[in-house]
Amino acid sequence: MKVSFITPEMYSGPNHYQDLKDSKHRSVFESKKGNLKIMCLESAQYIGQDIIDAYNDFLKSNDSLDEIVLTQSKTNWFKDREVRVDVMENIDGSDVYILSSPFNPKRFYSNDPKEIKSINDYTMELLNGIEVVTKFGGRAVPVMLYFPYGRQDKPDYQERQSSGAKLLANLIETAGAKHLIGFNFHAEQIKGYFSIPVDEIDMSIVFTNYLEKYHGRKDVMVIGPDTGSLKWIRRVARTLELRYSSADKVRPAPNVAQVDDINADFRGIKTVILLDDMWDTFGTGQGAIEFLVNNTKVKEVVLAAYFPLMNDPAPKRIMELIDKGIVTDLVSMPTVEQRDAVRQINLYRELPIAETIALLINRRHYSSSIKSIFSDFKGPKK
Repeated sequence: MKVSFITPEMYSGPNHYQDLKDSKHRSVFESKKGNLKIMCLESAQYIGQDIIDAYNDFLKSNDSLDEIVLTQSKTNWFKDREVRVDVMENIDGSDVYILSSPFNPKRFYSNDPKEIKSINDYTMELLNGIEVVTKFGGRAVPVMLYFPYGRQDKPDYQERQSSGAKLLANLIETAGAKHLIGFNFHAEQIKGYFSIPVDEIDMSIVFTNYLEKYHGRKDVMVIGPDTGSLKWIRRVARTLELRYSSADKVRPAPNVAQVDDINADFRGIKTVILLDDMWDTFGTGQGAIEFLVNNTKVKEVVLAAYFPLMNDPAPKRIMELIDKGIVTDLVSMPTVEQRDAVRQINLYRELPIAETIALLINRRHYSSSIKSIFSDFKGPKK
């Protein structure tokens, strides 16, 4: 199926190939922002080539003869975890999209001590990647599949807490980023911490397409883990024409959550779609499911999350709920590189997002609207 995708031929006109032949310095993917480059940091290597392949598939399906390849780069680690990013080709004057996913469960839980990388390691990799692109003449546009420190979105002045999200936004700008693409930030105010343009992409369309089979059903409800999740669950629920609500959660300590209530009428509800922005230790999800089991007649729970961090003991908690027959589906996205212990959970699946990211990069590079990418839900298949 052809989609609205801009090819070099469309941008440059019918004489595109003759122009390239006559002027060797001209770039194939040139726009007013410069030549298009897609650079993948180590933290996102698991998906980088998939995005390139998707971009080239779009080019081919739109009758383009051009191809794009990953920009050559390398991440170097010193013994003390100091990091340096090298770019091994000319990027001067280019529009460089830097793929990064600062939390990588596969590396974080690696059995090889040399392979272990924390969220702080890969956050520094991102900052170095932005800096080197900027220093050598590129226009740095980080594409952050996961934005770390999002839960530190506002300080609690009574507790004298830091605001890691605001600090990271400042560091990204200081490193030289000219634009940022992110996905479903944990809090709305994070976008406001930046003075550069920020595209916060809502990936709800990926879930709504997958969950079409529940469209319009009166016995299904979408539930969020807290009131902060309402902006996502509302969009999914309205698209699927389902009722929705959120849990009343308190967090007495980091990674500790207590669900006191879910303000909803559960009469006639048999299935709940529990949509969260992230699965960390799954304490919130477990609390919400325990409330449903103890206080309603819900028979099954579908778990969905944008960011499957799945830190221990999340896999164990979820597998116990699957074994009890309560959780019947477990779906997420490859916004982080998942570890084998999670992939071995029999219900676990990831919905593809490489095509969506390829489209985003294409639209942004050619200064075109991205809205239509996320407005193509056609309803359930008949």
